[in-house]
Amino acid sequence: MDSALKGLMLAAGVILTCMVIGVGFYVAREAKATAVASGNQLSEYQKDIKESSLTKYDGMEVSGSDVINFAKKNLSSYDRTEVAPVYIQIKTASHDETYESNRHLKDLRDFSNARYVNPVNLFLCTIIRDENDVIIGVKFEPAG
Repeated sequence: MDSALKGLMLAAGVILTCMVIGVGFYVAREAKATAVASGNQLSEYQKDIKESSLTKYDGMEVSGSDVINFAKKNLSSYDRTEVAPVYIQIKTASHDETYESNRHLKDLRDFSNARYVNPVNLFLCTIIRDENDVIIGVKFEPAG
């Protein structure tokens, strides 16, 4: 009888040990899945923060003055030969131009130039993304 009791206790110990190990593996799998999901959300949040200076205008109507200031802010640091990673397309009633550097930025305020942007006109802003969901351009066209 004594050996039967020892055998039952040994079997119960083995079963209990297997259950604890199984629960440990389950918790580890769940923790890994949670960590991966958290990492993905953190990456998306960082991307949103990085792009917020551009995406805050998406779908908004802005004045011509805002368009000019936006172009100067985002392109003035690139010289005439450099190409900015994000282009700015400005469409007016008389002209459609894509800006990739600061080459013609001064023309935006020159009333006698075809690239002139009237500061009081309203423009609709659209963010342009590539197939990898990366912003490649910002488009301003007349609202209405």
